[in-house]
Amino acid sequence: MRHTVYKLLWAWQYDKEEKWLNEMSSEGMSLVSVGLCKYIFEDSTPGEYTYKIELLNNLPSNTESMSYIRFIEEAGVEHIGSIFRWVYLKKKTEDGPFDLYSDIGSKIKYLKRLQIFFISLMFLELCAGVMNIGIGAFSDREINLTNFILGIFLLFLALMCAIASYDHSQKLRLLKKENLIRE
Repeated sequence: MRHTVYKLLWAWQYDKEEKWLNEMSSEGMSLVSVGLCKYIFEDSTPGEYTYKIELLNNLPSNTESMSYIRFIEEAGVEHIGSIFRWVYLKKKTEDGPFDLYSDIGSKIKYLKRLQIFFISLMFLELCAGVMNIGIGAFSDREINLTNFILGIFLLFLALMCAIASYDHSQKLRLLKKENLIRE
């Protein structure tokens, strides 16, 4: 039987989303399709799958991304779907641990890519937010409330991306420390 769940999770909450998908799996719900704030599950054996969410370098339609997805599928990983550059992956739990980045160096590289993504998104939202507030507050006539509210919302998103970037810098610092200890 299919179940559709609508859930709002922000891009910086990918680890929380991944944890939630794995909790759903432990309850016997297998993710079969994903969309913007929409998850479609089918009944399955509890804990049958383990889920990972990954940010690709490029869109999934890019040749490099398609090659990477084919590569991990050959390793027994199923590509469920994508939202922009985020891909949703699952692997049978009985096939062993599901770790996309097994060494510290590749984990550091991935966290740096995430940090750059969030910093870029933060600056984009910051610029758009300031521009919308400016348009809203300084238009020819009266205050344009729609632009003003949109600007405030975009500034909020920029702040959330800044927090996510800071969180990733802390994770990076710890991984780099761990890497130094192991060398």
